[in-house]
Amino acid sequence: MPKAAHLVGAISSVSVLLKDLELFAMIYHYGSCGIAHLLSAFWPRERYNSDWTRRSAGYRRIHQLALAGYLRVQRLPALSGIGSGPSLVSLGSKGMSALSEYLGVARSELRRQLRVIESPFPAGHHLAACDVRQAIELACQRSQVVDLVDWVRVPPLVKVEDPAALPLLPLPPKIPLLPDGEFALAFRGGSAAYRLEVDMGTIPKRLKVKLRGYLAYAHQDDRVVLWVVPDAQRLQAIASWAQEEAQRLGLDPTLLWLTTRDQVTPETVFGPIFQVVGGPSMGLIPQELFASPPPLQTDRFLYPTLRGEVKPWRY
Repeated sequence: MPKAAHLVGAISSVSVLLKDLELFAMIYHYGSCGIAHLLSAFWPRERYNSDWTRRSAGYRRIHQLALAGYLRVQRLPALSGIGSGPSLVSLGSKGMSALSEYLGVARSELRRQLRVIESPFPAGHHLAACDVRQAIELACQRSQVVDLVDWVRVPPLVKVEDPAALPLLPLPPKIPLLPDGEFALAFRGGSAAYRLEVDMGTIPKRLKVKLRGYLAYAHQDDRVVLWVVPDAQRLQAIASWAQEEAQRLGLDPTLLWLTTRDQVTPETVFGPIFQVVGGPSMGLIPQELFASPPPLQTDRFLYPTLRGEVKPWRY
């Protein structure tokens, strides 16, 4: 047998471990994700020690599973049109078969949940939403007092009548609201539910309409809307637009919380990193829950525990 054929045969017969099945399950629940998300979840110590060099065990295993047909790694073009952009990791045919048996879920359902994205902008948006989700999940895993109760990756579409429409119109235009995710946290003494919007810094006019829609819909759903934006300049712009719309319509803007993407990490996501429009800086949970750090656990990687006190707001 030629050497190359022997190598392909060895790769295609790779043994699937329980860790691999959990990795497949994460890809399924995320709809697809980036290589860095998998490394953070399953090889966190490598990130701490070597910053995930391509010779690390995590990279080697993902590459091996991709060559064997269990994973599908899709390299997208860059937004600038020069060079390559992000990579999306989804399940290959063998991965879907293995996960279908492991979870007891039909392959058709797995295909329905997995996202195939060919354009770099939607891919960047999806990966940014994955960043936020993983930061919250890892923070919950390392916490002694917070549980992630639920995460809805594709919430139901809601259409709200535009309160700024002309009153004489027979059919007032509707504003579609489709968050990038919904989730709920449970902690000692209470719980909190949130909607997530990941902003990529585009089209101010469309964003103003969406802000107006969330403000108008608050009488039916007053859950906080978390806005994760590219930078501080964009944060200030969105806060200003939200204030303008709230004042024009006589509505309360404090269900809109804003932060920048660089502040959303497993170490900081429960801290007071969100600026409430028309209110104080807030965290996702009451900060007194983090007055004392949890005991060090040597069987998993832990980041430093946050400390701080803020006045509870909407808990």
